[in-house]
Amino acid sequence: MLKSLKIKNFIIAKDITIDFCEGLQVLTGETGAGKSIVIGALNIILGGQVKSGMLFDENKPAVLEAVFSIENNEELNLLIQKFEVDITENELFFCKEIIPGYKVKCYMNGLRITNNIVKEFGEVLLDFHSQRDQQLLLSPVFQREILDKAGNIEEQLTNYKVTFTKLENISSELDAMQKKEKENRERIQLFEFQSGEISSMDLAEGEDERLANELNLLSNAEEIIKNVSEFEHIVYESDRSFYDVLNNYAHIFSNFENDNDFIKAAAENIYESLAHLDEAVNRLRNVRDMIDLDKEKMLDVQSRLDEINSLKNKYRMNLSEIIAYGKQLNSLIVDIKSEKDKISAWEKEKNMLGKKLVMQALHISDLRKKAALKLSDLLEKNIQKLAMEGARFGIDVSKITSGTFFLDESYLSINGSDKVEFIFSANPGKELQAVKQAASGGELSRLLLAIKKVISENLSQRTIVFDEIDSGIGGRTADLIGEYISDIADNHQVICITHLPQIASFADKHFQISKRNADNYTELEVHNLDIESRSVEIARMLSGSTSNTALQHAEELLKKNNQNKR
Repeated sequence: MLKSLKIKNFIIAKDITIDFCEGLQVLTGETGAGKSIVIGALNIILGGQVKSGMLFDENKPAVLEAVFSIENNEELNLLIQKFEVDITENELFFCKEIIPGYKVKCYMNGLRITNNIVKEFGEVLLDFHSQRDQQLLLSPVFQREILDKAGNIEEQLTNYKVTFTKLENISSELDAMQKKEKENRERIQLFEFQSGEISSMDLAEGEDERLANELNLLSNAEEIIKNVSEFEHIVYESDRSFYDVLNNYAHIFSNFENDNDFIKAAAENIYESLAHLDEAVNRLRNVRDMIDLDKEKMLDVQSRLDEINSLKNKYRMNLSEIIAYGKQLNSLIVDIKSEKDKISAWEKEKNMLGKKLVMQALHISDLRKKAALKLSDLLEKNIQKLAMEGARFGIDVSKITSGTFFLDESYLSINGSDKVEFIFSANPGKELQAVKQAASGGELSRLLLAIKKVISENLSQRTIVFDEIDSGIGGRTADLIGEYISDIADNHQVICITHLPQIASFADKHFQISKRNADNYTELEVHNLDIESRSVEIARMLSGSTSNTALQHAEELLKKNNQNKR
């Protein structure tokens, strides 16, 4: 329950404090007096949007405060636990500060919080209704939301929406995967051909360089063998062979090695040269023995080298890059083939979710049909109490004819498989028609009020705000609506902005809203009316004057409706 509201530097409210009580609180005043500013401030405190032009003095911050007592509200208690709110004196204190430049700070029980958290609390503390809701009442979406709320179907619908969103996401992902898989069919054919081509070559790192060297050696085999034989002959077998000459001089100089260090070193160098010469000849012999004069082998080496060079030209890569690419191709082929397995798994998941969604939609549809029978009966009885004795009301629940999915011969949308339509007739014997065709403005007001009352009976205690929902109503109907709103206030705190004296006369607390014109500004004033000033205000509302007749009528109205309340 709202205990108090403080408004400072907000629009034309310079500094206002309003204390509320249980039951019905009525705000009255001339048209344009600023009644909606009070309700607007409350709405902004609990998460409403801040707009430019809301500061009374643009150089100072606006401070809006609301104190709520914690009633028996399970949803509220869950939120308090969720956000670990420290509660003192069984109260929740909200503050919103609008700084010049329209930056906003939100506080709850003294702690800075986000506006989204404030909104969560606002949804369970406040139930706000205005004239605009009459137009919403013509919307099939709003009608369905009313039915779901009245039938307590919201939890099932939330679960359905989770499944729907999962199915929507997996369908979108699956479509993309299937499209990609279709594109990959051509790619995998190319990849498999290239992989087979590279794999069949059985390539080795550096093979092309080794083959080129081997081919060069084989191509020059005859010349190499000839030169090796000639060199071996000259070194060892000719009349004055290199070996004999060097060996002879090495022996001669060794006879004098003790006489001179240079001679000794020279002799050692010659002996070393002989050893190197032996080693060189042996290596050349090895080369000669290795070289094969087989022409077929040379052709095989040439052919292998041509194949490798052809592959290098085709892929425009060196041999190392081709070998690495072959390994990469194998990995790509594995990945692409694994996509098929993934698609298969996702198709199974999609089918499973589709079946689950259909079952959830059927269950929700059954719940809606049962709720529609119960709600239409309750609403018909309630609207008949509001000066529409012969009125009839019904709720038509039928299948939608288009949606995001078509499963099991049913269209499914994010809100299920149903189209909900309120049907109404104000006069006996007249066929039920869609509300938008059958109801006048005044009838819409009463229908909306009946809906609010029926739904409020299923809600935890909260503050219900009616912002001028009594348009198009007067006379005896106004008396009935006043009594009706007073009945709602038996279970909830009600704040009602009204122009009807009949409604105002039922108030447990009556506030008059007016404007005071100062030298350079207009300021909002809120007066908590006592019994005498209430008579004056209701007289004004009745006749626009405070004549004795109007005052007498006002006093009679107050006395009668207070007796009705008792």
